[in-house]
Amino acid sequence: MKYVIAIFCIVVMITISGSSQTLENYDCKQFLGKWELKPKEGVIIEEWRESTPSIYFGSSYEIKGSDTIHLETIRLVIIDGGPVYIPAVNNQNEEKEVLFYFKKGTSHVKNSNIVFENAKHDYPQRIIYQFKEDGTLLARIEGMVKGKLKYSEFNYKKIE
Repeated sequence: MKYVIAIFCIVVMITISGSSQTLENYDCKQFLGKWELKPKEGVIIEEWRESTPSIYFGSSYEIKGSDTIHLETIRLVIIDGGPVYIPAVNNQNEEKEVLFYFKKGTSHVKNSNIVFENAKHDYPQRIIYQFKEDGTLLARIEGMVKGKLKYSEFNYKKIE
C-alpha cells in the first residue's frame, strides 16, 4: 500500500509540474533585457526583467538631455493558462492597467509576431511585438479609430 501511495504522489507531482504554464512556453523570454529606440530627439528605453517564470515586469522611459521621463509600467503574466500583457501608461486611462490577452495561434518562433488583443479598449486594440534574428524588435500598436485603422510602429535595438 505504501508503494501505491508513493507512486500516486509521484504521478500527481509530475502532472502538476508538467501542466504549469510559464511565459517561456510562449517564447516570451525574448522580451527580457534592455531595448533602445532612438526617435528624432532623446532616447526611449524599454526594460524587461523576470520576477518568476510566469511574471515579467517591464518599464519604459524617455531620456532627453538630463531629464528622464517615465512612460509606462508593464506586467506580462500568466492568467487562466495564457499570457496577458498589462500596461499602465502615464497620462492615459487615469494610469489604470489595461489587460491585453495573448492571441492564440500567433507563432512562438524567432522572426514572428507575438500579439496581444483587447477589442474593447479604445486605442490600441492590438499590441504586436516582432522579434527579429538580428537583435531588433518591431513593436506596433494598432486599432480602429472612427472606422479607420490607426497604428504606430517603434523600431528597437537590444542593448543589454
